[in-house]
Amino acid sequence: MTLAAVALGSNLGDRLGNLRAGLAGLRQLGEVVGISSLYETAPVGGPDQGPYLNAVVTLRTDLGPSELLSGMQQIELEAGRERLVRWGPRTLDLDLITFGDEVINTGNLIVPHPRAPERRFVLEPLAEVLPEARVDSGTANGLLAGVRRQRVVRVADVWAADLAFAASGRPWIVGQMLLGVVWAVVLVTTGDLDPGWLARVIGLLLAAGGFGVLAGAIRALGSAMTVDPIPRQASMATGGPFRFLRHPTYAGVVALLLGLSIAFGSWEAAVVAVGFALFFDLKARTEERYLRILYPEYADYAGRVRGRLIPGLP
Repeated sequence: MTLAAVALGSNLGDRLGNLRAGLAGLRQLGEVVGISSLYETAPVGGPDQGPYLNAVVTLRTDLGPSELLSGMQQIELEAGRERLVRWGPRTLDLDLITFGDEVINTGNLIVPHPRAPERRFVLEPLAEVLPEARVDSGTANGLLAGVRRQRVVRVADVWAADLAFAASGRPWIVGQMLLGVVWAVVLVTTGDLDPGWLARVIGLLLAAGGFGVLAGAIRALGSAMTVDPIPRQASMATGGPFRFLRHPTYAGVVALLLGLSIAFGSWEAAVVAVGFALFFDLKARTEERYLRILYPEYADYAGRVRGRLIPGLP
């Protein structure tokens, strides 16, 4: 049995689904023993194209290197890979980075992969699962310092199955529910039915504005609406309030709760509403990691729409 390292990449179609299909195919070629985190990277060379999702998998196999390469190419073919342009966009790319400690140079296979030492999107995930892997003149971990300036974004620690994704979102849902209960209890126990006309007007106007933003966001999301930070597989929402806020649902809820707190004269409840804003900002940061995974165009959208909860605020 030989321990091999395989790099996976995809920038066409369902990128995450393509990588999972590649992982499932590799399991038929050997025993998968290591799966790196998931990274998003800009394309290197070739024509203009979208960003890639990348990862590295290690597997123990009794296949020879040529047999393993043939099996990997069959997996690419089944995923719809078309070799039309060198370094062009692809549904699935599988590269054999290392094959034990062997050095191979045949007509169609060079191992270790000759361009691996130059590419952070290969070295970084490789260093996670096989840090001492020999790549050219050094190890994956040792060569990583030389490519740190290349931009690579780690977007998920665990990505191989939907179940792992779902588990990572549960604490946020529980926390959101608990904060909502705390806000309601504080409002009922500390609120004033006669806070003064100015506070009442300001609070109701803020609450109405928050409700309007929330309603517009729900309408724009449609069937993709969920309290889970992990987005549903649907088209990315960019209309309605999403034109000036990346997370208008959260902004709407905060404005609604803060407005009601002011309208009923509970400064304690207003403090909890501000805490909600901080909670939603952290939740939004987590959510954006998954948005980058599911939607290749999300990075460009985030560059245009700078505010998460407040328009224009980076």
